[in-house]
Amino acid sequence: MLMKVHPELEPLQRLRTAMPVACQQTLELLIGTVTIPMDQPACATAVATLVNCLLDYSKDIRYVRPEFQALLDDAQIIADAVTEHAEEIQGTPPNGQMDSRNATYPSWALLISLWHGQQPLRTALGAEIALALLERGQLNTRYCTQLRRDAGKYGRPVPGEDRDIDDLKDLKFGRGWLARYQKIDRQVRRRVELLDPNGPVRPEHANPKNRFDLLARLKWRFEYPDPKHRQGGLDDSHLPPAQYRRVTSAVRDKVEQGDCAAVVQAISMLNSLTPVLTLSLPLISAKTPLRILGLDIERGALVLDLRPLFPGRKAPSLSTKILFHASDDILIIPLPLFLAEELRRRLSRFPEAQLLGDLVSWVRVDHRASLITDDECKLVSSLARASKSTGAMAIMAGSDRLVAACITWDFSFVGSARMYYARLTGRDIHAGCTALYADIGWGAPAIEESQLRAAGSLCTLTKDGTRRMFDQLAQLSLESWPGRRANFDTLLDHHACYTHYSVALISFCLGLREVHAYRLLAHELMDGQVQITIHDKQGGDRLMAQPVYLNSLVREQVRQYVGHCQALSQRLHRLNDPQGLRFVEAIDKALRGDGALFLFRSPRGGVRPAGSHNTWGAFSEEFRVPGNVGRHFWQNTLREQGLGSRDIDRFMRHRVVGLESNTTSQMASPRQSFVRLEQVQLQVLTALGIGVVSGLRKV
Repeated sequence: MLMKVHPELEPLQRLRTAMPVACQQTLELLIGTVTIPMDQPACATAVATLVNCLLDYSKDIRYVRPEFQALLDDAQIIADAVTEHAEEIQGTPPNGQMDSRNATYPSWALLISLWHGQQPLRTALGAEIALALLERGQLNTRYCTQLRRDAGKYGRPVPGEDRDIDDLKDLKFGRGWLARYQKIDRQVRRRVELLDPNGPVRPEHANPKNRFDLLARLKWRFEYPDPKHRQGGLDDSHLPPAQYRRVTSAVRDKVEQGDCAAVVQAISMLNSLTPVLTLSLPLISAKTPLRILGLDIERGALVLDLRPLFPGRKAPSLSTKILFHASDDILIIPLPLFLAEELRRRLSRFPEAQLLGDLVSWVRVDHRASLITDDECKLVSSLARASKSTGAMAIMAGSDRLVAACITWDFSFVGSARMYYARLTGRDIHAGCTALYADIGWGAPAIEESQLRAAGSLCTLTKDGTRRMFDQLAQLSLESWPGRRANFDTLLDHHACYTHYSVALISFCLGLREVHAYRLLAHELMDGQVQITIHDKQGGDRLMAQPVYLNSLVREQVRQYVGHCQALSQRLHRLNDPQGLRFVEAIDKALRGDGALFLFRSPRGGVRPAGSHNTWGAFSEEFRVPGNVGRHFWQNTLREQGLGSRDIDRFMRHRVVGLESNTTSQMASPRQSFVRLEQVQLQVLTALGIGVVSGLRKV
């Protein structure tokens, strides 16, 4: 038999009657988060639990937005009214009203059964209620089922008993719902939490470990680049130059007026980081030395350690260090003078600050909002566009790609491979910053040129070191010259010395990588070819093959080496030494155009093609440099001689997305690049006194 209940006698109706009129809307929002059974069992108990769990969760959030605080005030009034009129609303509910219906109404079953002493579970439920209120949705039924399951595991502690959640891990307490609670807690706090109005309070996400997030952001920029951005072009994601200068002028005015947000915006425009990550920049001081990256306010500079960003960079041994340019792993980029002075003023007010956010009261900066009020441009002059445009503006101001990438921390302009070989002097960094700041109206850098150290490659040979090394190799070749009656061992000693010089010169001029065996094949070299194919990248993968151009000095050295091998073969045939038969066969095979051209005889009598190990590794201790030293030398020498990034990338055989040889943005043909490269190489080698050396026969 169906019994009809008069509407005024329904528990929910009695609940609404007991509430003040001002709280009626909040009450309806709260009730709307759960699915209610038709008979509304234990209505007052369920609503009281619903409201009190929300209040318990909100106690951990010190400062909330006004609209959310108004909702909490109404919730407190509702909680007091429900407690006062509970008996009038629901009477004395019998036990077992929800039996056999827990799975159908999991949220209502949880609200009825949850005990006031089960605080961790009530806090977790409060977070779910807050999210449901913000999204105008209902409680997650699976989440409520998991909480009700763990309520039995948690039990009902007696007064004074401290029950630790870690003690319940063996019972799998928290499985399923704990991860969701942590996620929704972050979501709710992001939407309702405010900073301390009485002083800067550091958010939970701002801690020293956040520097790894900063590092990840910088790596993401060059690992997943936008090809158009990498080419230095401007599209809809950038600002036009005139608009960019208006933005920088407005930001500088606000910084000089003491605006906290403008300080964050100015630094974010210089380091390509989002405002949230910029706020977490560590401050470098005597108490907190540099770890990965930071802001040195005393000097007025952004500081970046290149080692974590580009791991595994080569370093010379102590015995050969004198041959190389002094360099550092720390990249120091001076700030504009007006910005450095403002940061020093703020540091004097907050001497205990550890992160940039501590100096600017953790101000919230919207990177999508316009930075100027009277924005007439169709593109919004947002911080995101301005930050992305800084590197392109540095290139337009006269800096090359390498300098622009380093002073803006946007290494997508050159890719990651270039930074393993490139070296920037203090003059390069200072000149790049001076040109950029002058172009955008930010004045002069805060650090003088003499105070900046070179950074980057540790294996860039000096010109004197290069001259000494090749003079030593040429001298060894000349001193080992055999007489007419030389025996087999004497001939092989001279051949080894001469091959060392030839292979070292060729691999140095071609910028070959370190490999077990160079791909210097006889049939590609003996006929005076101008171009050969090299695949020394990723262990000799044929899919990574790249063309390499031979300058006239290399071609002549190959010609002399072929003449040397012909003379060596004739003399070894005349000697007819049994221990040299295998080597003679290998030389004759190479002269017929089969296999590698440059060969060594191993100590056990075998024949090995020339590689970085048996060439560069066989030098004396004072000249035993890394096998790819030519790549370091020419990367920086070609740049010093005025060649562009495209020519250098072509010589280094870098495969960089957006900077390939056959793109619409590539204005020069490979032949034109080769002419420029050959001209510079010959000019430098002539100045160093490095030339062709003949062997047993001068051709």
